[in-house]
Amino acid sequence: MEYSGVNQTIEQEEKKTTNAIGIILSDGEAALLQLLTAANGTIKIYPPQLAYGRSKWGKLAFDCNIENTNGNAIATIQLNGTGSPIDIVLPDNRFAATLMVQSHCASDNLSGAVGPYGGEFIVKWANNIRMCTGQLHCGCYIEEGGKPVFSLVPPNHYWVPPFVIGTACLGAFCVGCMVSGPMHNIDMAGESQGTVQRSTCGGGNPMYVHSQNIRALRASISALTLVNYCHAYSDKGQV
Repeated sequence: MEYSGVNQTIEQEEKKTTNAIGIILSDGEAALLQLLTAANGTIKIYPPQLAYGRSKWGKLAFDCNIENTNGNAIATIQLNGTGSPIDIVLPDNRFAATLMVQSHCASDNLSGAVGPYGGEFIVKWANNIRMCTGQLHCGCYIEEGGKPVFSLVPPNHYWVPPFVIGTACLGAFCVGCMVSGPMHNIDMAGESQGTVQRSTCGGGNPMYVHSQNIRALRASISALTLVNYCHAYSDKGQV
């Protein structure tokens, strides 16, 4: 794959990053991986914030900022409206990636050009949430080459069902703030590669992604883009 307008310095950096993970990348994607590598295994992804004005597609737009633990910008996920392409943009305004919306809430899928192993990919919701085991969040996964290669798996909280039943369902309002531990476990090829955690109870706090696997860290951004997209546009009237 060829990319125009790439100067010699960027080409050298791209080759370094490509050699490190074994796939060919655009200069924007390569720069994103370098920023993720410098984050030392932890990034913060903020929930959707209403962007100024409307998107280039003329629709209601939201931004999800991505930072390292020092608060330095890594990228911004630009949600450009229901059904519109989603852009991942670097601090210098270079485009790292674009995700296409394949369907509409609540069965959305996102597709992209370069997945964890370099091929075209699709981000999908998992088919079910196991309420009987106390799962509080829906899982999602990335499919590349027709096979699942990355998953965000919600952990089980076995105490939750009897607690909710024992409080005549009133406890359901408290469970979200009572549960400790990760929102999701990161799985690649059946191996644990980290966790996704929210800092505290409440909707405005960032999600912390912890992983020493750079593929998993990058794939988490794509997967959580689907999560944030549906949170932003869960009301189908928002166009």
